[in-house]
Amino acid sequence: MAPPVSWSPLRLSTPVRQHVFGGRALADRLGRTGLPCGPVAETWEVSDVDGEGATVTEGPPAGRSLRELMAKDPGGLLGDRPHGPRFPLLTKFIDGTRALPVHLHADDATARRLEGEPNGKTDRKSWPVV
Repeated sequence: MAPPVSWSPLRLSTPVRQHVFGGRALADRLGRTGLPCGPVAETWEVSDVDGEGATVTEGPPAGRSLRELMAKDPGGLLGDRPHGPRFPLLTKFIDGTRALPVHLHADDATARRLEGEPNGKTDRKSWPVV
């Protein structure tokens, strides 16, 4: 078993999603810098979604992905709770300047059966990018 990671507050990269319903509130109201030009619909503050996972930006684990940290020390991140290979939480800021598209997410059993995903809300599939 790998030695536990020395945890401190983790600063993570934040994947950005540009969709037609987005605006500029994340930059203007929250003061976020480094965002692309044009509409920004979402920033994924904590993400272990395939292809859009966060990486640590500071401290000893800098450059490591959230998934790598889960593999190395899941108990350090989640405590004694049951867990799988991925970090079980996706947090976002959403700028819904326009109407949001109606969409549904599968429940856990359907996601496992149809998509081979452990959880129903994966955000693996995305809306068209602007």
